[in-house]
Amino acid sequence: MTKLNSLKLLEEIIEYLPCMLFAKSVKNDFRFILWNKQAEVIVGLTKEQAIGKNDYDFFPIDQGNFFRQKDLDTFKKKEIVNIPEEMVQSPTLGERWLHTWKVPLFDEAGNPDILLGISLDITESKKLQKDIEDHRLKLVHSAKLSALGEMAGGIAHEINNPLTIILGWANRLKSDAEKNNSTSEMVLNSATKIIDTSERIVKIIKGLKAISHEKDGDDFAEHNIVDIINETLSFCSERFKNNAIALEVVFKIPNDFKVKCQSVQLGQVLLNLLNNAYDVVTSLKTKWVKILVENQNGKLQIRVSDAGPLIEEGTRGKIFQPFFTTKEVGQGTGLGLSISKNIMTQHKGDIYLDEKASSTTFVVELPTN
Repeated sequence: MTKLNSLKLLEEIIEYLPCMLFAKSVKNDFRFILWNKQAEVIVGLTKEQAIGKNDYDFFPIDQGNFFRQKDLDTFKKKEIVNIPEEMVQSPTLGERWLHTWKVPLFDEAGNPDILLGISLDITESKKLQKDIEDHRLKLVHSAKLSALGEMAGGIAHEINNPLTIILGWANRLKSDAEKNNSTSEMVLNSATKIIDTSERIVKIIKGLKAISHEKDGDDFAEHNIVDIINETLSFCSERFKNNAIALEVVFKIPNDFKVKCQSVQLGQVLLNLLNNAYDVVTSLKTKWVKILVENQNGKLQIRVSDAGPLIEEGTRGKIFQPFFTTKEVGQGTGLGLSISKNIMTQHKGDIYLDEKASSTTFVVELPTN
């Protein structure tokens, strides 16, 4: 093959490469001296429009500055620069996303000479990535709404019962007063019942404000773990009671035991475990859920066990995967345990299934120092 034919073949290869190939002359203000077919397709500028021009001739000033700085950085580093993502605002095609490699070429004297660029069009994959992320956020939002619905049902039970008690004792006071049958002891007893029951409602509302707080990124601080657990339990204790589910809580730590955590987030993890346990045992003949809180080897452990069947071995490795659920269609999104896992990772702790336990047991661990 002659040198002429070899040169023509090389030009053909460059011209029809399935990636964008371009070159800029450093000594001529980084003007384009090479622009192949794929560059025309990706950027939407013909070879005639690009050759002899530089980035500032057809890109916005801020984008032109970005490209120029990357070009200068490439020669400063004297090595190939990999740019995984860069946005190009095409004059004809709009926003395009490229994965670009820039190669510095020097002349015989060692001076910057030519900037060679190779780009792949990743616009469609970026759009797909965005669509997937949007879909994930919608599912997370759906999961939050579902959890809110469950919470609302539990709160209705929790509040309606004590309200009924308050109304009953208030009506008794009214009736006794109308009949002039009131005695100091009777009034004191009724008032005490009303106060105690009202304080129960206050506790429920306090728990609601803590767990449903919208500030996802509440600051890490020292919090009383007993208070966090009791606030979480204020939502579901009545619901468990109404469905004849025995709920036992054992604290093997002092009442003032504190850990550094985000109390809102930790409450959400515990509420999710309790909701899952409730769903599992509600249809069983023997129904119980137990919470054991203890300090083990410098780690706070919150163990949530239930009477349900053990999780099958083939399922155990999947339960923390996003969107995996053992519930029937429409009963769960499969995001609760995945979100809980992320929360505990942020706490430098862990949540896991204790596979050695005799009953289904999830363990939440937090460092105590």
